Amino acid sequence: MRVNLQVRRVPAGEPDAEPIAGYHMDTLDLYAARARAVFVRQAAIELGLGEDGVKRELGAVLLRLEALQDELLTQARGERHASDVRVLSADDEAQALALLRAPDLPARIVADLQSLGVVGEDTNLLAAYLAALSRKQQCQQRAAIGETDTKALGRVLRSSQATLAAVEKST
Repeated sequence: MRVNLQVRRVPAGEPDAEPIAGYHMDTLDLYAARARAVFVRQAAIELGLGEDGVKRELGAVLLRLEALQDELLTQARGERHASDVRVLSADDEAQALALLRAPDLPARIVADLQSLGVVGEDTNLLAAYLAALSRKQQCQQRAAIGETDTKALGRVLRSSQATLAAVEKST
């Protein structure tokens, strides 16, 4: 975590007062031990303090910055997820579930991929589609990527069927 830091020694309880004994300013990576040690040493010399006290204060600054960073990330994720939520109408949900339950779904997927200009054997097209789709699932199907083995494809299909069953149970 690269930061610009300025430390100054002021009378207790008067943060806006003039510095008592100088100040020290530097840019450093707070996660780099050597950079922290150099900063602590220089700041202690400039301020006329012991290194232990400066080191303790620098540790408190690092912890506070990490907490602020976590808060900002959590806030950003919450805003992003809140704006990403889309609610399907009852009609759209019924159409989507009908498509997922269609017995000819694998053939339709292959036909759609071919209409887009993707070439290859039907089995490989379906395996590629399911591998790409599985990255959205909790249990990803990495084992099937790059395999032409029909057993691997069967594992992917069974897992996808289990996912569909879970979706059906939740509706």
